[in-house]
Amino acid sequence: MVEILRSNEVLAVPIDVPVASEDRARAVSVDFLGQQILFLPGSVSIAQITTSPVLALVVRRSADWQHQIVEISPPVPMDGGIEAAFRRCIAMVEAPIHQCPAFWDFWRSANSLVDLGLLSTER
Repeated sequence: MVEILRSNEVLAVPIDVPVASEDRARAVSVDFLGQQILFLPGSVSIAQITTSPVLALVVRRSADWQHQIVEISPPVPMDGGIEAAFRRCIAMVEAPIHQCPAFWDFWRSANSLVDLGLLSTER
């Protein structure tokens, strides 16, 4: 990873993946979609170690639902430590989900929504 970033290349690190039980000790609890969710702040940790910027990337569908628009943020401020910077990243990703929930990959799996407490186990 360090070689990739120091070569001025891009490294994509998803920030909204479920945390495995063995990784819970490294996870950060953040407010996400109205719930306290554990996520791994690895993207911010890597950026701080390598002095690389973190850019939030959001893919939006156009009104015709046939085309996609990729939005890349300016560098996320890294002040305030890993958790504060990571929370800023989460907020940048969460905002478009509230605007249009279909943007979020987790909607593909009802079990993922149950795990987050966003969908009842009763069908």
